[in-house]
Amino acid sequence: MIITSKQLAELEALGFEGDVLKLEDYVMLLQDAAADGEPIVEDNVYDHCVRLLKELKPESEALNRTWEKDYGEIDTDLDKYLDSMGMKSITTCVSDSDLRKAALEHGKLGISLEYFWSVKLNGHAFRAVYRYGKLVKATSRGRYKVGRDMTRHLKILLPNTVEAWEDIETTEVRGELVIKQSLYEEELSHIRKSPLSSVTSISRDSATDDEIKMLDAVCYKLFQDDFEYSTLEDEFETLMDCGFQVPTHGKMTLSTDTETFIHEINSLISELGQQYKAGTLTPFNCDGVVIAINNNKKFYSLGPNGNAWSGNIAVKMGQWECSHYVSTIESIEWCYGKKWITPKAHIVPVKTAPGATVSVVPLYNVANIVRLHLIPGSSIHFRFGGETGVQLLTPTGESVTTLSS
Repeated sequence: MIITSKQLAELEALGFEGDVLKLEDYVMLLQDAAADGEPIVEDNVYDHCVRLLKELKPESEALNRTWEKDYGEIDTDLDKYLDSMGMKSITTCVSDSDLRKAALEHGKLGISLEYFWSVKLNGHAFRAVYRYGKLVKATSRGRYKVGRDMTRHLKILLPNTVEAWEDIETTEVRGELVIKQSLYEEELSHIRKSPLSSVTSISRDSATDDEIKMLDAVCYKLFQDDFEYSTLEDEFETLMDCGFQVPTHGKMTLSTDTETFIHEINSLISELGQQYKAGTLTPFNCDGVVIAINNNKKFYSLGPNGNAWSGNIAVKMGQWECSHYVSTIESIEWCYGKKWITPKAHIVPVKTAPGATVSVVPLYNVANIVRLHLIPGSSIHFRFGGETGVQLLTPTGESVTTLSS
């Protein structure tokens, strides 16, 4: 097996020190965690790891094993909306090119559209089912069928009875389990790597009631029998009126002219990014902004694109892009793998925009140490986020992989 310098850099950036077997084990770990309803990383990170494993070891067991769990068959009554309106992913936009594709798709509906935006919370998705106004069932997001039972968790965090829904046979509420950034920093940052990993831990069946109370259940979607909400805004207002938390949100009209669409979204992301950096946008950790066509009929008329609806996008640009950070090297450690000896830098810890703290940066090889003059006490530049986690940069923000032969 021949590993290219680019693939080696990707392995190093993921923390596997050039060891394909470590990547293989990690993919299996991610699969098992997702099967248990406790995903460790976002879908795009998992997809990146699988893609790299396919390149390096196409015969890997991890690529061929059946790992999804079925926690139960669809209940035709309680899971009717899960069956008909599955919990889909969302298309991520990280560049103007991605926004351009969305503008072209949305342009099929007219020259301007009303949009509803909300912050994209970084947590675990759930669904809660109400029967004649009483909370009777809640599950995590399942990949195909019903996810892991979380009724106990959600009965602690959501209204157990909603009087306004007492005459409605079935209502389904969807949302995200999250933890306040301030609570994470005060209580859990010394034992958990990030707010997301804290949610993962507290979402487990073994969590105590007091631990569960550390979480918030923030809701963003509503389905009900015999009633169709005309807009997403109406759904949010109904949820708020009934005592549910919803994400920070707003409404705007955008031109579907491609360049105008891109400019206006970039302006929105810039404004919201400044508020997020200042700590005034939301008390929760978020990793972007969801922008959806507000009118539900128009939204669904575009249909799905793979496992995502075409009518909304998650924009991860500006404050939420793979940001450039600078720190100071405290020490350099040499790690012995099966085939290579690779260096990594222990740095003065840096808190990143997504809420995680970085204390180690991979250096990949000796050439980078010499080229960038990386010694204890010197500055080190790195990127955090996206698919590869922590990635070494040059002082100008260039990836070191582009400098390698």
